[in-house]
Amino acid sequence: MSSHRHATRFALLIGFGACVACGGVNAVTGRAFAADSVAVSGAASGAAGATALTLAASATDDFGPTSDRPWNPPRPVSRRRTWEHVLTFPGRVISLPLSGLGILTEKALYKAEETALIPKANYVATVVPQRTGISVMPAELGDRTGFGAKFGISTPFLKGNWRNFINGEISGSTRGYNRTRIRVGGDPFSLEYAYDWRPQEQFFGVGIDTGDDSVSSYAAQQEYVRAMIGFRWNERPEFQDFRTHLEGWAGPRARIMRKGHESGRPSFEEYYPAVALPTLDEHLEYFIVGGSFETDWRVGTPHWSRGWRFFIQGEHYGDPPTWLSIRDARGRGSTFTRWGAEVETGFSFMRDPRTLRIMTRFVDQIVEEGAEKFVIADMVKLGGAQGLWGFEPGRFHDIDGFLVRVSYIFPLVRRFEMNLHAESGGVYPDVWEDLSLDSWEHSWGLYLRARSASRPVASFGADFSREGIRIRYSVGDVD
Repeated sequence: MSSHRHATRFALLIGFGACVACGGVNAVTGRAFAADSVAVSGAASGAAGATALTLAASATDDFGPTSDRPWNPPRPVSRRRTWEHVLTFPGRVISLPLSGLGILTEKALYKAEETALIPKANYVATVVPQRTGISVMPAELGDRTGFGAKFGISTPFLKGNWRNFINGEISGSTRGYNRTRIRVGGDPFSLEYAYDWRPQEQFFGVGIDTGDDSVSSYAAQQEYVRAMIGFRWNERPEFQDFRTHLEGWAGPRARIMRKGHESGRPSFEEYYPAVALPTLDEHLEYFIVGGSFETDWRVGTPHWSRGWRFFIQGEHYGDPPTWLSIRDARGRGSTFTRWGAEVETGFSFMRDPRTLRIMTRFVDQIVEEGAEKFVIADMVKLGGAQGLWGFEPGRFHDIDGFLVRVSYIFPLVRRFEMNLHAESGGVYPDVWEDLSLDSWEHSWGLYLRARSASRPVASFGADFSREGIRIRYSVGDVD
């Protein structure tokens, strides 16, 4: 029995040695062990070498180990082939200034991050006004208003929602525009007073078919008082605001249309007397009841890259009670109702997001009485910041309006991205009856946007239309 066991062990040792001599065949799996290709090819000979090479070659069919020499190209391979250099050369030439600008911007942003410039600026813009109650910022008066500033004051000694129990601001610009606003109250109730003077507004006539050779100027003065109630929910702690807002308001408003104050441009009553004379220099009084609902679920960095936003608003403009008139209760304006809605959505792809956005907006106004006193300052406007950016501000006026915009945002270099957009829309006496694709005006534009890791910080670009090119720039939160 003992001799039998010794014979068995001896036979196993002989078999194991034979496997090693044949190139390292695994007795269990039947595959060759990984070995240096040169050593195996030099050691393999006769039937044993042929067996090892055959097993190794068959193993490469399923990505197993092999004894073959690794493949190398016959000569060094260039980064691009000749035809690829030819095709990409125009793009490389065009993007060369952007690459240099991107390097400078990246270094500037790195310096800003090292010196904490952005947090310091945010501190000055948010924390300092909260603690002192005083703020000085650029004015927000719209297109063609010149350079301006806004001075604000609040009550910082109060806490929580009552911190801005009294909140006032005064804005002015180099072209004579000014605005005063005072708000008293907290959440959810408040009372607001505002006075607005706009002396150099443009008017090209009523309708979508007006020309650009008869531009005139008008001035508009507005004053209102309104009580408001508002509710907010779906908080976003990272932005210190809320996604969803529900508001309502009511109060009197007085509006006066004046002759235009723009030098070298005729006043609107000279070119359009039928529209201007019924309301020129007349105090028109209204009592407004309105409400709005907005919910915003857009997210993403460095620009918002996915989600959606919905906004709807309705207002009724009627005759005010005598005791609630601001100027003159006998100055009755038009009675009308205004409805407006805006929907925006977007989606992205790839890691550095390439984002496609779609936005649509419509305004429907129903004039019930006094259509002859429906002032042009209450009409829907397209052109400039109101939409159709490639046209002059206030280029199109009418009762109703519609606009759709498609945008594509994509990265260029690490700190720069491009915004390409196209817009179409128009103004109409009745948007439901007169809206048609044939009547739409179109504009498109491109913007180079500098961005930090979290958001765009500045943009510069141009918008194009059939009437020319408009250069636009902005600094701050430009998304």
